[in-house]
Amino acid sequence: MRIKKRQSASGTSGLPPSSDPFLGSARPLQCLLVTLPYRVAHFGSSNASPGHKEVNTVNSARPNILDSPRIMALLADGKDKDVTLSFRIRADRSRALYAISIPEYIEAWLRFPAEDGLRFVFNSEAQQEFRIQLYRPEAPLGSIYGHCDTMNASQIRYTWKTRSAIAITNTVVDMKLLSISGGCTLALKHRGFRDTSESALYSKVWQLSLESLCRLMEK
Repeated sequence: MRIKKRQSASGTSGLPPSSDPFLGSARPLQCLLVTLPYRVAHFGSSNASPGHKEVNTVNSARPNILDSPRIMALLADGKDKDVTLSFRIRADRSRALYAISIPEYIEAWLRFPAEDGLRFVFNSEAQQEFRIQLYRPEAPLGSIYGHCDTMNASQIRYTWKTRSAIAITNTVVDMKLLSISGGCTLALKHRGFRDTSESALYSKVWQLSLESLCRLMEK
C-alpha cells in the first residue's frame, strides 16, 4: 500500500475564545452530531520544516455528516470528556491497521481544525514516534508528542502528550478494528482530558481525521 504524504488542518470559526491559546476557540459540543463546513486551500510557508506542506482551511458549505454512510456513531461518555467515535472503513482490517500504526502514514490522514489561522506541522521522530507543532503565523501555540503501540492484531494505542503555554496533558487514544463485510469498523476512544474544552477540540480533530482516513482507504 502506497500512501501519499500530506498535512492539513480544517475546522470552523465563530466560537467564543478559550483561556488556553492552544485550544483556540474550542468549546464543549452542544450537539454531538454536527455539520463541519470546510474546504482546503494549499499554500507554502517559510516557517514549515523542509519537505513538509501545510494546508489552511476556510469555510464553505458541505453536507451534514448524518448523510455520510461512513459514520456509524459519535458518542460521549457520562463525564462528557472522553471522545468516542466509530467509523466504517471500506478496506480490510490489515490495511487499515497499517495506516493507523505507522507515523509516516498517520501524517497522510491526520487533520486539525483551523481556528483563526491555526496551522500544524507533523514530523516523524522515530519508528513509532511523532511530534506535531501547532502555531499561527505570529506565534507557536504548542506541541504534541505521540507514541504509537501495537497492542494486538486489531488494536493500536497512542500515548498523546499535549504541551501548551499553560498546561501539559497526558492522554491516551485507543483504536480498535473489527472486520465486517466489505471492510472493517474502527472504534476510537480518546481519554484523559483535563476539561471539556480540550475534549471538544479533539472531537473535531478525530471527526475530521477519521473522515480523511476513510477517503484515503477508499482510493
